[in-house]
Amino acid sequence: MAFSFCNKHVLSQRIGYSPHTIKAIRQRGDWKEGVHYVRENSRTIRYNLELCLNWLANRHNPGAHEEEILRYLASLEGAKPLRNRR
Repeated sequence: MAFSFCNKHVLSQRIGYSPHTIKAIRQRGDWKEGVHYVRENSRTIRYNLELCLNWLANRHNPGAHEEEILRYLASLEGAKPLRNRR
């Protein structure tokens, strides 16, 4: 599965929640920074579309959602560039 990031307006359309509700979910700690969303700068937040959709589908099954989080984190490990060797 490829993971893509989007802004709050695209996420709002996809999950059917208002941007205000998305902000409330983020602020109460349901979504983890660096996993469900990333801050590009002080004004811009991008949401991991697939993980947010998975969170919605598995709200009552946290174990299944945790598996998807681990899959995402493993994909980051595989994408790390090799260090320059001298």
